Amino acid sequence: MAIKKKQIHTPKAELKALETLACPTMSADKEPGSWTIITALNRVLDEAEDSQLRPSFFETCKSPLAYLRQQLSLTDIQIVVLAFMIESGQPVTWKSIGNFLKLTRLSIMTYSEEIEQLVTKRWAMRKMVSEFCGRFEGFGLASGVVTALRHNEVFVPEKIDDLTEQQFVDKLENHVSKNMHNQEVRFSDDEEGLLLETINELYPEECECDFMRSELREGTHVLIDRGYIEHKCVDGQVDNERYVLTRKTKELLLAAYTPRQTQKKTSTTCATAS
Repeated sequence: MAIKKKQIHTPKAELKALETLACPTMSADKEPGSWTIITALNRVLDEAEDSQLRPSFFETCKSPLAYLRQQLSLTDIQIVVLAFMIESGQPVTWKSIGNFLKLTRLSIMTYSEEIEQLVTKRWAMRKMVSEFCGRFEGFGLASGVVTALRHNEVFVPEKIDDLTEQQFVDKLENHVSKNMHNQEVRFSDDEEGLLLETINELYPEECECDFMRSELREGTHVLIDRGYIEHKCVDGQVDNERYVLTRKTKELLLAAYTPRQTQKKTSTTCATAS
């Protein structure tokens, strides 16, 4: 006669305990004693999805959020958005952030001041993002953020304050050289000028910038008044939606600038070859 084994019903709590005994690293993954920036961001990302930023989310992520606040000097909301931007791998919009958190676009915009501080801190940049029904204001990570965090280092934006003319132009030249073959970066010839359309992309929904746009068109903006920029002249006609640096500005910017030796050698080589 066959003997049937009696099924044992193990409570869920005991099952979890057994899983922990079988795989001791599991509990460490759930709440590690020593976070890294990436593991903490990953935990926040997992818990933030569809959380609607309820109090339970902040309670669950109390440990990784505390660690990241201390390491990155960011707020909880900034950390959540940062984690989502890293995971997305592309610029995000207010709507996409809201969709991830299961919040309305208006709800997520109540945190706009904190989120936009990521731009002020130079962790992120304003971007125009194409979605299926149009182009919308959004944010993209600054270059170097992911690399620094991946190596468990705090991202430090490149300093541009108090630079001499020489240092500024050298940095600009380095930036152009590094991104010359980057398909996501567009360069415009200086002679083409800055388009009002480009300015609109930088400030797409900010009504307070309408006055600036009007002044640029009319030629009364302070930069035009002081002779730093001027309207582009195309075929003898003034284009009041295209702006270029004046000769005065170029001379001021480049007065103390000396081309680097590498650039001199390149120029000499090209001249010899021609």
